[in-house]
Amino acid sequence: MAKTLNPDDILARAKAGIQPKMDAVDQLGAALKTLTAHEDDAARRRAALETELATAGRTKDAAYKTAWTKATQAGWSAAELRKIGFPNPAPAARKPRQPTPPVTPTQPNHAAINPDPQPVDDQPTNNTWA
Repeated sequence: MAKTLNPDDILARAKAGIQPKMDAVDQLGAALKTLTAHEDDAARRRAALETELATAGRTKDAAYKTAWTKATQAGWSAAELRKIGFPNPAPAARKPRQPTPPVTPTQPNHAAINPDPQPVDDQPTNNTWA
């Protein structure tokens, strides 16, 4: 005859059987949390570095343009400076143009579309269903 198990024993066996899975999922969750934190930190650092590089680039461009201007004011021509190896300073960045809103007429001007309308032909058609 089969031995009848106590409900507490059944529950204990079930928990023991599922515990390795729970432990693995706990470790996976912790690893995902760490990965997400590193990715967020890297994104913040990347943004800060891009801002720093852009600012440094603008500062150096401005200093080069100032030095180029002083050289041309001192008597050097742009052609002479290029000939000895100095590149032209980068052109100033243009501001984007604001788009103009489309013009919508309040009433259509049919005369502008067809200034000389032709009369409609009053001849009968061959439509048998008309």
